[in-house]
Amino acid sequence: MNITKHTLITQKIKKNILDGVYGEKLPPLRVLMLEFDVSMQTISKAVKPLSISGFISPGPRGSVINYCAHKRVKHYAIGVLCKKIDSTAENREFLSNLASKLHYENYNTMFLDMGNKRLREDPSFWETCPIDILLFGYNTLTPECAMAVSRSGIIPLVRHYAGDLPVHVCEFDTFQTIDLVVSQLRERGYRKIALQFFTPLAGYQNFAAEQWAAICHKYDIDFSGCEKPLYFEEQPWPFDEMLPEVLLCWHLHSEAMLKKIAAAGLEEKIKVLSYLPNIRGYDNYIELNPPSAELYWEKLNDFLNLVAKAKPLEYLHCSVPYEVVFPKGIPLKK
Repeated sequence: MNITKHTLITQKIKKNILDGVYGEKLPPLRVLMLEFDVSMQTISKAVKPLSISGFISPGPRGSVINYCAHKRVKHYAIGVLCKKIDSTAENREFLSNLASKLHYENYNTMFLDMGNKRLREDPSFWETCPIDILLFGYNTLTPECAMAVSRSGIIPLVRHYAGDLPVHVCEFDTFQTIDLVVSQLRERGYRKIALQFFTPLAGYQNFAAEQWAAICHKYDIDFSGCEKPLYFEEQPWPFDEMLPEVLLCWHLHSEAMLKKIAAAGLEEKIKVLSYLPNIRGYDNYIELNPPSAELYWEKLNDFLNLVAKAKPLEYLHCSVPYEVVFPKGIPLKK
């Protein structure tokens, strides 16, 4: 492998960041160009990977360094960032499970409300926030928040795909599971399959579209209008004349979708597949086993111990698989 000049400079700049040489901002490109005695083109190539990986955040007043060189005070506290603290039982279950896993290590847990104006408007909020680790709840991850938390020295952890943002990730292996589900549906004769999530997540749409396109190509799914994943919050009823044979509802909205299908009189034409309980006993529901909560919390607990010991700016990713089982089987396509 040939190491280019700009790659060596990237490594040197990264070391300077870790050593605290530059402070809060990266020097202007012209200053770095003179420091390393290279052209503007070379220094631009050297700095670009630092931006892509989240080491720095370019802005109109210079590139901010997303790294806390000073050692934070240990608080033995973990924060859970929620869009609305009292919005769902999921938040409370999440905090309860987390607390039960960490109490023996003397950690406390606390909620942080996304609606807190100071959280959004005060640049020093995270520097003074008395937590060691922040777990982003669903739909709370933003690039700005990820960068601010990273700069403060708080360990950031997300439970879903996060792209190139400077955060650790511990998530169920969603698209591997969807791949296995689709393969079994195809074996039973279904070809018109659509995928629906509840809400778009930061940076997730393009990734999800690429993964779903690959699955569609792999299993010869050709369903016009559903080449990309659908989002329930944006498209409450996405179908006109073209109807899917099976709609994969992946998150917290299968019950609402079943109601809409029933109200439209389409139970005989559209089946809904989800890992959530079929509370009202819909006949057009295909049940999938839910992911193992015990396995996830066990993995998350181990993962927290890993990220607490990770090197600065080394962001780890943990994919938690779960076995695909249809408790009542998949009905043959009529």
